[in-house]
Amino acid sequence: MISVVIAAYNAAPTLGDQLAALAAEEVGLPWEVVVADNGSTDGTRAVVSAWTDRLSGLRWVDAGQRRGPAHARNVGAAAARGRRILMCDADDIIGQGWVRQLAAALDEHPLVCGLLDRARLNPRLAAMWRDRSPVVGPRTQHDHLLVATTNNLGVRRELFEAVGGFDVSLRRGEDTDFSWRAIESGATVHVVPEAIVYMRLPSTRRGWLQRGWLDGLCSVELYLHHRGRGMRRPPARDALRAYATLLRQAPRVIGDEPAECDWAHEAGVRAGRLVGSVRRRTLFV
Repeated sequence: MISVVIAAYNAAPTLGDQLAALAAEEVGLPWEVVVADNGSTDGTRAVVSAWTDRLSGLRWVDAGQRRGPAHARNVGAAAARGRRILMCDADDIIGQGWVRQLAAALDEHPLVCGLLDRARLNPRLAAMWRDRSPVVGPRTQHDHLLVATTNNLGVRRELFEAVGGFDVSLRRGEDTDFSWRAIESGATVHVVPEAIVYMRLPSTRRGWLQRGWLDGLCSVELYLHHRGRGMRRPPARDALRAYATLLRQAPRVIGDEPAECDWAHEAGVRAGRLVGSVRRRTLFV
């Protein structure tokens, strides 16, 4: 049995696209899809119900007892019947063969992930990557360890349970924390290039600012969780350089939507780190 777990919160506008992509999969083995609903107040459950006849093994489970994707994914994993657990997001779209590719890789490796395509669902933001590829794999974060993100993740149940699942105290960055704890337990992140997920990104400057804000706040929490395991505080000169760059670039990005979004995200990150440092009485800027 292969289990696909999707954490969802007010995902009615996008969840149907993800379920349609899953319904088109040809897996060749018993499998299921578990949508862990984190207390949605829109039509998320109705979307799941509408797809039950077209996607065999689709189930809705209530994960609304505690807010946060970490809790939802833990509930989904606990409800899943499979030994191989795959995770994707309710607002993305998996590529063809994704289930089969990740599940096969889990036969050899306990922790796997695929690549993220940021271009297909976000054509207006293509200029954000300029000379960088819009298709990315796992990357080292905070100069510490690799991260297998939960929008394209596969993990064996025994590793998931041994690590203790996701830390529900984290409202963001729970996949970073999980990846690092898995690696510290002896696992390695195996990349499956054929397993593509088309990632949906914020479409407004405000959305990017909020995303950066949450990223900044969570980086302080990650530091508190992992400073005893080798995660280092960034030099203060790096923060000063980042703030100076933001001030210098501010007038230049006006009118350039991709550049404005990129700037808003970085500004959000820096603001989140400052506020998080004050709240948690530790310096991580």
